[in-house]
Amino acid sequence: MQYLIPIVAFLGLAAGILLKKTCKEEIKPGKPYFKILEKIILAIIIISIFHFNYTNDIYFYLLIIAGLGLGWLLSYNYLYFGIALTTLNPLTAVLIFIYGLPRGTLKPELKKNIVLFALPFLLLLINYNFTSVAIGALTSILIKKIKN
Repeated sequence: MQYLIPIVAFLGLAAGILLKKTCKEEIKPGKPYFKILEKIILAIIIISIFHFNYTNDIYFYLLIIAGLGLGWLLSYNYLYFGIALTTLNPLTAVLIFIYGLPRGTLKPELKKNIVLFALPFLLLLINYNFTSVAIGALTSILIKKIKN
């Protein structure tokens, strides 16, 4: 039952796309609010991932730094959401679902995001927690979004 958590998390993007198709006249005036909501939820996701996965280990910090560089080069949110959900944390999944609503209304790219979201689950074959890479990468993506 716990393996349904990533599927539920990804359905937020599909719900956002459905929202965009059903309420076309509301999207244009709500666009600045969706952008603000997207940034706020992304910051909350980063904080919650950090809170639930913090360890006082040198590898944790090194992977955050590597994630900062990786996120600066590859700005695919759902790739890093997939890495963060390898821990199967329900709170993170709910926040990713909520993040998908404004994201789906602003940039509806369902097929590409499904592949990017499912790809990190191959990391479950390696018995190590790579969520610190997601923390660093999502932080650099958030910094890029705030600058724009």
